[in-house]
Amino acid sequence: MLFLAITIAFLPGSKVHSQNDFTTISDRIFDNFQATSASTVDTQTASLLSTLQADFSWPDINYASTAQTDWAPGNHLARMGTLAKAYSKPTSIYYGDAALKAKIEGVMNYWLALSPAPTSTNWFYLSISVPKDIGNTLICLRRSPSGISQTLENQMIAWMTKGVSITVSPAKDGSNLTDVAQHYIMRACLTENQSLLNQAITAVAGSIVVTTGEGIQIDDSYTAHGPQLYVYGYGREYVSGISNIAVYVAGTSYAFSSDKLAIFSDFVRKGFVKPSRGAYADYNLYGRGVSRANAGKADVALIEKVKAFDLPAYATEYDNAIQRMRGLQPPSYNVSPEHVHYWRTDYTVHHRPGYMFGQRSISNRNAKSEMGNGENIKGYYLTEGVNYIAVNGDEYYNIFPVWEWNKIPGTTVPEITTYPVRTSWGVNFGTVPFVGGVSDGVYGASAFAMNDYSTTAKKAWFYFDNEIVCLGAGINSSAAQAINTTVNQCLLQTGVTVSDASDNVSTLANGSRDYAGNLKWALQGNVGYYFPQAGLVSLSNQTQTGSWSSINTTGSSASVSADVFKLWFKHGVAPSNASYAYFVLPGKTSAAEMQAYNASDISILTNTSTVQAVRHNGLGIWQIVFYQAGEFTADQVTVKVDKACVVMLKNAASSDVTVHIADPAQSAQQVYVGIKNNQFTTMKAATITMPAGASAGSSVETHITNSNPDYQQPVEPLATLTAVADAFVRSGGSGSTAAYATTNYGTDAVLTVKKESAGYDRETFIKFDLSTVTSTPDSAILQLRVNNANTSIASTKWAFYLVENNSWTETGITWSNKPAHTTRLGDMTGTVSGSTIRFNVSSAVIGRLSADKILSLHIVSEPTTTDAAVISKTDASFNARENTNALYRPQVLIYGNNTPSPQTLKDSVLTTADSYVRSNGNAANNYGTQGYLVARNKSDDTQEVYLAFDLHGMHRNVSNAKIRLWGIESGLSTGWNLSVASNNYSTSATPWTETGVNWNNKPQAGSTIASATAPATAGYVYFDITSALGSISSDSILTVRIAATTDVYSSFRSRNFATDALRPKLIYEYSSGQSPTLPVELVYFRGNAVNDAVRLSWETAAEENNSHFEVERSADARTFHTIGRVDGFGTTSIARKYALVDNEVVSGRVYYRLRQVDHDGTSTVSSIISVLSKSKETLFSIGPNPASERLDVFLGDEGADASLSIINANGRILAVKQVSKTPTANFDLTGYLPGTYLIRISKGQTVQTHRFVITK
Repeated sequence: MLFLAITIAFLPGSKVHSQNDFTTISDRIFDNFQATSASTVDTQTASLLSTLQADFSWPDINYASTAQTDWAPGNHLARMGTLAKAYSKPTSIYYGDAALKAKIEGVMNYWLALSPAPTSTNWFYLSISVPKDIGNTLICLRRSPSGISQTLENQMIAWMTKGVSITVSPAKDGSNLTDVAQHYIMRACLTENQSLLNQAITAVAGSIVVTTGEGIQIDDSYTAHGPQLYVYGYGREYVSGISNIAVYVAGTSYAFSSDKLAIFSDFVRKGFVKPSRGAYADYNLYGRGVSRANAGKADVALIEKVKAFDLPAYATEYDNAIQRMRGLQPPSYNVSPEHVHYWRTDYTVHHRPGYMFGQRSISNRNAKSEMGNGENIKGYYLTEGVNYIAVNGDEYYNIFPVWEWNKIPGTTVPEITTYPVRTSWGVNFGTVPFVGGVSDGVYGASAFAMNDYSTTAKKAWFYFDNEIVCLGAGINSSAAQAINTTVNQCLLQTGVTVSDASDNVSTLANGSRDYAGNLKWALQGNVGYYFPQAGLVSLSNQTQTGSWSSINTTGSSASVSADVFKLWFKHGVAPSNASYAYFVLPGKTSAAEMQAYNASDISILTNTSTVQAVRHNGLGIWQIVFYQAGEFTADQVTVKVDKACVVMLKNAASSDVTVHIADPAQSAQQVYVGIKNNQFTTMKAATITMPAGASAGSSVETHITNSNPDYQQPVEPLATLTAVADAFVRSGGSGSTAAYATTNYGTDAVLTVKKESAGYDRETFIKFDLSTVTSTPDSAILQLRVNNANTSIASTKWAFYLVENNSWTETGITWSNKPAHTTRLGDMTGTVSGSTIRFNVSSAVIGRLSADKILSLHIVSEPTTTDAAVISKTDASFNARENTNALYRPQVLIYGNNTPSPQTLKDSVLTTADSYVRSNGNAANNYGTQGYLVARNKSDDTQEVYLAFDLHGMHRNVSNAKIRLWGIESGLSTGWNLSVASNNYSTSATPWTETGVNWNNKPQAGSTIASATAPATAGYVYFDITSALGSISSDSILTVRIAATTDVYSSFRSRNFATDALRPKLIYEYSSGQSPTLPVELVYFRGNAVNDAVRLSWETAAEENNSHFEVERSADARTFHTIGRVDGFGTTSIARKYALVDNEVVSGRVYYRLRQVDHDGTSTVSSIISVLSKSKETLFSIGPNPASERLDVFLGDEGADASLSIINANGRILAVKQVSKTPTANFDLTGYLPGTYLIRISKGQTVQTHRFVITK
């Protein structure tokens, strides 16, 4: 924690504030406002006075304007501030000028006399700019030789209070808060109002926190207008506001505390300064501000201000950045190699002395770059894997009015030419969860599983010292436009040199040209581009023209031209499984350097839609993107993961492999990783616990060596049952809390447990349907994800009870009518948020299978302390079945030698396009970017809804399919008919798009196939299309039309709406597939207990590409480990018999399965068999079994020493005990987890193994 020497502990209201604090603060505000040189102020004042009219107005101001942007009346007050600055500046020629004072008073009185009073449709002006201009003016006049009257000052102060209060949105949010607080502080100083000053400082200090809402994130990025990256723009305003206020209050009794300034310092240095190159900052950080002229400069003056009050320990860090930004040193000055992934905002920065590379993608956790106030009109693709490639930093400075906005660097998108207008203010979220990257602080890799704009692509970036390797695969699209991947589009700063595949080097004249697989490399602006594989690449180096008004309605309409370098892959219209590969080589200054580049340092190991992998041969670094659980092998190194992830390996071929791993989807609690190389006798494994909560998505480091356990193929449960009902109930107290006892909370997204007092107690009920479990399982595990847990969670236990009365319902259960529980199943200590808990409910499941096959569970919090203050903080909640992430919902996992009947599973398909169309005067209008869809059967204004679904990859065996929409209105008396429609416009053979469809070209629709009526209240509307779906190919696009039956206005949420659960979807049920079968024709696989062993045998009728079999054993039918290998016969049609004897006998039931492995390393697992082994002569025994705290071992006579070993289900020895000539021994089981274990007893020539179970 930082301790800043300049601060005093911030404890508002804790002492009597000196009146000198007001003077000190207002003096600093005055000094800050007067930072402009006297010559500049004098020039500005002279100009303003020359146009000031006799009535003290300016002729160029429209005082009646209420404009949303560029509000003209505000200029009146800004100019008033400039006049006051001159009048109060001792070095100005206007200092103390009586005539100027009279004019200032006249300007004030003119404003006060305006009727109606000036106003704007934009809250910003009256809430921020107007009161700040007035505050600065009045503070200047307080420090002038002769001030204004108290009456006039009070009238102007009254104008400072006309905006939004600091206590409500949007004034209380992010940088808005610091802007509003500054004029609150001014007003407090002018009126010497301690309460007002306390309110402002308290609010600002409260904003200096690491949050998951808008503001500073745990990774030091910054969000505003929702979860939207905004380090510059609103982040810049936040830094400015905090730094201003910090300077104002430093050394006073209102000063910020050291811990607050420590958070702020971290953000400025690690989040605000970091993504800059030389005098410039990454355009990815500006939001809609990217469309403003001269945006893109790093704010060096602001950084200098922060340096002045931050710790001296950071002075050198600030100085290095300031000298680069001021141009006193080159952009490379004291830049250290660094790689930072900001997992909260899907953004990456890669630094080397010679360059910076920024990369921004978009997940469904974050909002796309916003439009609003007429700004960022063309920024439709401004988050889709966008790259900032900077050597000097100015490569994109003011390029934006001439940019081709369908070719933003790094993107793979349709080549649209008309840019849809999105809903304003950061409500347009990404569509996919798998977006993120891995980092070790110096190197890293990023991945983006794009699925938007009717286009999919797996995009990855691999960052090293001299190059960034960019790969794309699985590029598919049903969009009407051609798909392009843009390598770069930047200012043309040098000539362009290229080399073809035959190493012919040439310098290009300005123009454009295509390369059909014969471009080896290109060089421009000290950045090289290397193409290791063929592809259709276009290159343009010529003048492009545009205007600022084309991207910002307040910008100049004057034509702007600039020379632009543009390089892109052409994938064509409707590409299928297209790909690309290129290297970015920043810092290359000549053709000779490009020719000398050693491309053999890089090996692209694979580039597919499931795995992308690159190895840097010089550095010995492997970077692998797994888009799904799987296995990858190259050069005798094999990597296996059980979940999608990004992995970076160092020393991959050694006996000590360094593993960095991240989960871009931010949903995995653990990832199981296996690595096999020539230094490992077997594949070694690590179970890596992934960061949770706000840290989910960050990187984890571990090592895998020969001491790691052997890799065990994870055993999937035979069935996963999701809760069919869940709810928490709350007790009723007295007064206002009494109603809680009869309130139902079944629709809440969380399940809360708390034990405190009447009115505050909560308990949870969960119900499961066991009807698909057809035989007795070996075990059943309840799995819950902890959504949140209070600070004293370790001081309670969660108790689990069986409920035999299953008549309760999710929407009916309350505290007053909750069913009584019967059997206590056990308990466990409460644990932290983000963790997943598992509790053994085997006995309850088995018991309910013989009853009504319904399992109801009751979960209660039972504090382990009597301290009321601690008890009040033991509450927690689990994710309910309403959670949008299926992995977080309550589940029961069924394990064992049990073949469940095919389950009915559920899945859904989100629309790929949706829009509504209107008749008559609106027939040519498109409404595809709205957040809603309208249906209305009105003669002069008919409105119809069109939805498109991509059915590629939809599960087979569909049994129930419905189109679901969220109806917005309540109490409607109307209905709707749904028809299948053409996938093309009615006017052409071109597929319709949501941004192109209108009444005139709407797809032709057929007859009605489904109907629905409006629900009583806002909610889901369903259209059953099960029968119609059978005639539609599952590899096609489905378009439907929804038409209203009455002229009543009705609307639904569209796919552009921020909440995924309310977007239009095709939801359906399907039957699960059968168990996998072996590639060989397996006649039988059986086991028999023979004497002290188990003999396993199997026979094949035919084999193809069969390398060998591995026999795997388990004590619980869940966790298996290999006990032997038997070679196969490759490819044969002759029947073959095999056998293997297991001499490691375990008393009781043992489980086996057969793994068949092909020559290419792929494997398939057989069904599980069980064998009841014959016990040896009972020389030794153990007890109790099951055990919880202690296991006793009975060894019989005392004639010999004995060795005792406890072994887990993976075959790993956990404990060894040597005993000497004693009849009994014991093990303390306190630290052991619940589960099945083996104990091996060796005494003399006798060895016996017993299985036992630990319960807690």
